[in-house]
Amino acid sequence: MKVNQYFNHFKQDPFYSEFLSENFDLQKTISLIKTMPYNEQITKLASGIECIKSSIKQLTSNNCEKIFQRTIKLDELYDELRIVLIQSQNLMRTLKLMRTKFTQTQDDLDCKIQLLSRLQKTCDLLRKMTRIMHLMERINAIDLNKDERDQLVFLKELIKLSQHINEMDALIQSDQENKLSQLQAIRKDLEEYRLKRSSLCEKVDGLFQNNLQILDLNIIGTCLQVYSNLNTLNTLLGNFVEEKSTWIKQSISNLFDNLIENDMQSNISSTRQNNLLRNSIRNNFKILLENSYIGLNQIATIIKILKRCRDNQTQTILIEMIEPSKRNSLGDFWQNLVTIFSKLFERLFKETTMVKKLIESDYPKILQIFLEYGKKFSHEDFEALIEERSLRSSMKLFENAYLSNSLSILFESVNHIFHNVDGVVSKAKKTDTIPSEKDVDSLIKEINQQILFANFDIDLLRSISRNVVKTINLFLFKCEQLVSSESDSTQVIDKFTNSQRNNCKICHILNYFGDKIKKLVQNESFSSIRITLNDSIKSIDNQMLHIFEPLILSMTSFVIEFFLLQNCLVRPIDLSGRTKISNDFKQFELIFEPICQRFGDHSRSFQIMKAFQTLLLLPPESICQSELIEDSIPKYLIIHFLVSNYTCEEMRSPHHFQEWSINRYSKWIFQQSSNDSDRITIIRKSLKNYVEYVKRSQKTSFFQIYPLLNKIMEK
Repeated sequence: MKVNQYFNHFKQDPFYSEFLSENFDLQKTISLIKTMPYNEQITKLASGIECIKSSIKQLTSNNCEKIFQRTIKLDELYDELRIVLIQSQNLMRTLKLMRTKFTQTQDDLDCKIQLLSRLQKTCDLLRKMTRIMHLMERINAIDLNKDERDQLVFLKELIKLSQHINEMDALIQSDQENKLSQLQAIRKDLEEYRLKRSSLCEKVDGLFQNNLQILDLNIIGTCLQVYSNLNTLNTLLGNFVEEKSTWIKQSISNLFDNLIENDMQSNISSTRQNNLLRNSIRNNFKILLENSYIGLNQIATIIKILKRCRDNQTQTILIEMIEPSKRNSLGDFWQNLVTIFSKLFERLFKETTMVKKLIESDYPKILQIFLEYGKKFSHEDFEALIEERSLRSSMKLFENAYLSNSLSILFESVNHIFHNVDGVVSKAKKTDTIPSEKDVDSLIKEINQQILFANFDIDLLRSISRNVVKTINLFLFKCEQLVSSESDSTQVIDKFTNSQRNNCKICHILNYFGDKIKKLVQNESFSSIRITLNDSIKSIDNQMLHIFEPLILSMTSFVIEFFLLQNCLVRPIDLSGRTKISNDFKQFELIFEPICQRFGDHSRSFQIMKAFQTLLLLPPESICQSELIEDSIPKYLIIHFLVSNYTCEEMRSPHHFQEWSINRYSKWIFQQSSNDSDRITIIRKSLKNYVEYVKRSQKTSFFQIYPLLNKIMEK
């Protein structure tokens, strides 16, 4: 059998297939074999071994030549590998030798580099030492005490000394390993350098502080140049702003702590003591503001010099050498001032009683002091400030309190002249409660006084003007409460009533009050509040007109109705007469039209007159057929008009029938007759009398429009 056949045989046999499995498990195979009989186990294993031997023998015998050839090739390959190994060993020895040579050269190079570095450091140290010695010779050669007499030379020597010290600072700062201080040769020079530097700083500090008081720009500029050379310019600005802020706080403590303590311990004080305390408070604020101005002026001077001067070595503007956060030192100090004053006023407002009241009452004068210094603060040198009026915001608590007190004073003045208005019941009491011209003068005087107190400042004046507007509105409200609205206040037929007299007095006092306000507004010094108060003046005029509106309407209605009645009673009237009356109607309409339009054209009498005019020139038949009768025109007017214009003489007018004059008849119509039926009753009696007359006279017919009159009266 061939090898492949043996393999297929083993693969198909269950016993041998276990040995060919990819997942061959020895224990599992042994367990499987043990399940078979012993003889069969021996037979199977022996047979398998025999087959394998036969297969190996067959493979070796068939491929013997190939095996020998491959064996020879393996020997040749072994020889070649042995040669490669020998060459590799030789190469490794060569590389090791080269590495040894390179390493030795590198070590020598590192040693020389280290030696060169030490030599360089030593040379640098010697150079610095030599430079320090040379600089100390120059520093010692400068005698500031000798040159102090000549200011120009002194300032130049001062800058030169600071430049030498600046170079010394740079040399010492570059010595990171601190080797210079260990050199005995320059130890004394370094100690002397520190003394010179300290002496220079003290001298420059004194010079800077002294000349800031007199604002000597030349010396201050020199000092700033020295500070720049000493690299302390940033520190100087920060410390200076902090120092001035602390100085202001200390001034506040010295000026106001005693006032606050005395206020807490004091009892009721006299007027003289209050005046002294008020003057003391004003003077304290003046001192504070003067100190603030001095600090601002000094910082502004420093900033101005920094923007103008250049560094002698680099020619850089000094302000550019300042840290960006400290370039706005003037603005920082201003904000500190606003904060300090805000805390001061808040403390005075919350922790004091007497001082608080005095500041509230004296607020305009204190504000005036602040604004006077505010004008100085807004000078062009202080361009870094946000706004000069921002300092005013610190006084907001007292400003609000002052405005509230001012409004209370004005309201009290109004309430005083309108005493017991809310409790008024009778007309007589109402009239007695109306303020007099003297009362109004006292109120105007108080208003004028409040405006004068605030006239120095436009913002405060506007706030006070708003209080004045509220006061005027309260005055108008009080007057409105006194206005009589009873029915007799609008009557125009009878005598002058108490209600009308009361309303006239109110209108008079409103007019007087309005005139006084107008004179007040016309003052040139109060021109800024003219627009605000003009609206209130219009309110006064409107209030007066509002009081007279019912009376004007009543008068208008009465005049129109009286005019209509008189034209209906006049007889006889022909066509030309009615044409003249029509023209009179047009003139009347032109006269009353502005009044009626002002009140919304709601006057019924005016509407009757316009409607009646359309019927004047019509024939009787057209008049009787008109839809205006009763809808727009009272029936009694049409009947009177027809009787006067289109009847005969025997038909007497109603007032003739009653044997009354026209004046008496008119008074009866407007005062005693309550409705149209009473008025038509008299006309009907007159017409009945006419009928009886015709019957007695045995006439055959009545006048032409008799049927029309009956028809109208029967509607």
